[in-house]
Amino acid sequence: MDDAQKHVHCGLSSKDFLEPEKILCAAQLKKGDSVLDVGCGEGQFALAASRIIGDSGTVYAIDLHEPSINILRGRISSEGICNISAFVADARKHIPLGDSVIDVCLMVNVLHGFAANGEIPGVMHEISRIVRKHGWVVVVDFKKTASSAGPPVAIRLAPHEVEDMFKRYDFVAEKTRDVGPYSYLLILVHQ
Repeated sequence: MDDAQKHVHCGLSSKDFLEPEKILCAAQLKKGDSVLDVGCGEGQFALAASRIIGDSGTVYAIDLHEPSINILRGRISSEGICNISAFVADARKHIPLGDSVIDVCLMVNVLHGFAANGEIPGVMHEISRIVRKHGWVVVVDFKKTASSAGPPVAIRLAPHEVEDMFKRYDFVAEKTRDVGPYSYLLILVHQ
């Protein structure tokens, strides 16, 4: 696939139709968790996660798009938030965290882009490296049906496709549910 056909990993926000607090509650996030938000954008989910996990937890928010990270850093600074570290990183190549340090990895509306671009092996190598055994990945993505929001249906992933993809990296699906008019949530546990 040439660069002109690749899915772009930054763009429109889902803040108009997703409720981060409700989704993170369904994702079983709790006080003290270490959380990685892959493709965090301007930090809608990272900010909500920081409130849930409290001072005893940490959120690592990464994105390729430096302007989005700068916006999140501005909010962290202006609101005096101490439990979020936001940085520019490429999850396809290297996430600058140690092995087995993450309890919960959030992948909100990003997995379909990695799949469309053939980038799953690099991303999953990093995700499986940093998520602890019995930790989990929370995938929130667009239902594989035509809708006014989201990417083309052709690149959307149904939950069973995500389950099959993650099995290769020792993750097992635990829970699936609808989390809005366009989206589903899938929790996958690292074995």
